[in-house]
Amino acid sequence: MEQPKKFKISATNETGGSALSAESLCSFGANRDIFLKICSPDDLIVLKAFANRDKDWNDIKTVCIRQKNLDWDYITTQLAPLAELKETPEVLTKLEKLRREISK
Repeated sequence: MEQPKKFKISATNETGGSALSAESLCSFGANRDIFLKICSPDDLIVLKAFANRDKDWNDIKTVCIRQKNLDWDYITTQLAPLAELKETPEVLTKLEKLRREISK
């Protein structure tokens, strides 16, 4: 049985900074003393579409329903080379179909 391809994605850009388009530092906990960096909804969609698992597509649908100001040009621009690398161009079509379905 052929082993699945494994990919490693760097979370830094060419200057060593974050590759995320918009990250936020959010506080959690009873005293709001626990801090986490979280990614933008747009980046979350890119990462989950790249993973291309059924549960990720459910998450993408939820994000699309809740977030009204997604940057679809950014999402497509970021996802296209990843889909090409992984040889799964159908994720772009699947994402566009989901987008049209939710826009109705």
